[in-house]
Amino acid sequence: MASGRCNNCAGCTLARQRAERQAAKRRKILNPKCNCDSDIGPEACPIVAKCKEPLAWSISPSEVKDQSNSSLYSLIPAEIRDLIFTFALKDTTSYPIDREPATPNDPGIRRDRYFHRGGGRKAFFYPSDIAFNLLLTCKAVYLETYEKPLRVNSFVITELSEPLKRHFLLPWQFAQITRLDIKLPQMALENGGLRNTLKEWEAQARHENCYVVPRQALIFQDLDGRKAGEYPISFDNVLIPAVTKTPDRRPQSINDVLDRAPVPSIRAQPCSSHSRVCLAGKITHLTLRLTAQDWWTWTDDPASTDPHQNLRLDPTFGAPFRSRGSTDEMKLLASDRTAGQPPSLSAECWGTHVTSFLPDLQVLELVLETFKEKIDQLDTVVECARTWAFDVGKETLIWDGESVEKSYTREMAGLRLPRNAPWHDRSRDLEVMVVRFVRDRK
Repeated sequence: MASGRCNNCAGCTLARQRAERQAAKRRKILNPKCNCDSDIGPEACPIVAKCKEPLAWSISPSEVKDQSNSSLYSLIPAEIRDLIFTFALKDTTSYPIDREPATPNDPGIRRDRYFHRGGGRKAFFYPSDIAFNLLLTCKAVYLETYEKPLRVNSFVITELSEPLKRHFLLPWQFAQITRLDIKLPQMALENGGLRNTLKEWEAQARHENCYVVPRQALIFQDLDGRKAGEYPISFDNVLIPAVTKTPDRRPQSINDVLDRAPVPSIRAQPCSSHSRVCLAGKITHLTLRLTAQDWWTWTDDPASTDPHQNLRLDPTFGAPFRSRGSTDEMKLLASDRTAGQPPSLSAECWGTHVTSFLPDLQVLELVLETFKEKIDQLDTVVECARTWAFDVGKETLIWDGESVEKSYTREMAGLRLPRNAPWHDRSRDLEVMVVRFVRDRK
């Protein structure tokens, strides 16, 4: 047979049964069973749970008390008040660039992290300084700020190989995300890992305005994991296009969204048809982090003069069938840009992935870390990076002219190094440089 299987032996039978189980599991995920009519009630229905709305959507303007006697509303302009709220709800402590990632009180995990073993890869964060109590002050403040913690803080991704947990965010929360902070090795940056991650966020659909509808709330037959009918799927949510370029910003019922959709090929589950959904925010900020162990050449001798053994980085790197680049090539490309002859970007280089998958990008930030022994190499990378430019639509991202440099010391207490430990295990001091690119109109 064309498939190479006889369909009669035990192996073929097992393969067929496995395929049937996988198909059944997939159908269950795509079309979950509603149990609102069961003895347990709608509270236990997985579809109703996925359609949970924020309290703000149920507060009418008439319920908000007059704020004319509040100086926060009567004296301070709305723009200044928004800055105050943003400052209070911005996280500045949980994921710093000049401090080791938070480590639990576990010697094994600390040892694995120090020696770059797999057990130390799990992300731990320090306590956040977000002033969540601000949302509890009054209804007026709550209605202005309930979305802000999700909008002004980055969604942090520390391991590209770990898929985003299903049900981690409710659809309305997922819709508020506008900033991504991704830690990744240089290999993933240049060999497609970043591309695949950005693709999952479907930023183009967000750019064109779309509603975030939980996939469990819909009934459809298309079993394609990337699309539901004609609509893209992003982390278990179906992105339904808005009918106009300036759609109503208020929450809309799923039925109304589907009725006005360009291709009405999907129906809502009966228990979710009147649940409300909101428009997705546009992805405007991207932070890329390379730690000291993430570079191609992080273990190479810091004293080496071989251009293929030093740190190097350029947005043109990553095209297929080419080498990893070298410091000489990086410097030459920077020189060409300074001379007004910028190189073209291949469709497969990481610079193109950033600009093509994030059409609303306003800020690109690179957080680059290395051991103190390689600080001169990092200086060279940053000096070249200041010449980079990223075309996003009719505008260009260029270096913002600022330099941020940080340093910190790794904790080695209680760790015993072998006599033949390599230089990077003995190195305690790390250097961090931040390069930021912002929009500059052509």
